[in-house]
Amino acid sequence: MACSLLPTAAPLFPSSCYRASQLSPAVQPFQPSSRVVPVQSTPPPRGWFKINFDGSVYHDGSGQANIGGAIHDSAGRVLLAFAEPTEHSTVQEWRRIKNGPAS
Repeated sequence: MACSLLPTAAPLFPSSCYRASQLSPAVQPFQPSSRVVPVQSTPPPRGWFKINFDGSVYHDGSGQANIGGAIHDSAGRVLLAFAEPTEHSTVQEWRRIKNGPAS
C-alpha cells in the first residue's frame, strides 16, 4: 500500500484515496492529442502531501508504456518518486492509484 512507503503521511489519507478506480467506473478510451499544453504543478497546502501519477504509451504497436509518480510536501520537495516500464498503460495507471507504487 502506498502509505506504507511514507508512514508519517498515512494518517492524512482516508482509505478511500486507494479506491480511485471505483470513483470512475466508466473511464472513456484515451484519445491522443497533438496539442501541447504547458502544465505547472503547485504544492499542496501546509501540512498536506500531494501525489502525482502519470503514464505514457508508445504508439508503435508494441504495447509498451511507462508509469511514474511522486509525492510532494507543502514546500514542493519530492519525498518519494518512482518510474517503471509496463505493458498496459491505462490498467497499470489505475492499479498504481489504487494500490500504490509497490504494486
